[in-house]
Amino acid sequence: GAELITHRLIDCTGDQWLMRGDNAVFADAPVARTACVGCVVAIEGHGRSIDLSAPRRVRLSRRLGKLGRVQWRIQRVLHLTPGASPQSGRLAWLIGLPLRGLSHVIAGQVRAD
Repeated sequence: GAELITHRLIDCTGDQWLMRGDNAVFADAPVARTACVGCVVAIEGHGRSIDLSAPRRVRLSRRLGKLGRVQWRIQRVLHLTPGASPQSGRLAWLIGLPLRGLSHVIAGQVRAD
């Protein structure tokens, strides 16, 4: 069957979207805009519902997206790609620490609300 994956949009070029999971070291390969089937607007579970379209959540998501774009651009400038070398993988992981840390902090805030 089909599998749905949720990743953050970090860049758009024409009909191609670049996305990355918050805990991923590298961005995914670009995908066609038509391959995206939706947008997450809420998280539900454990008897709770979190509205991600609330202004505060939208601002946090945009900040994470901007941080992801900065990380992706640094990786591009330094020619860091998956599988290039163990050193480039470690450097890419270090570059991504702020984004991963911030996403964990925000996730903690979402759980605490």
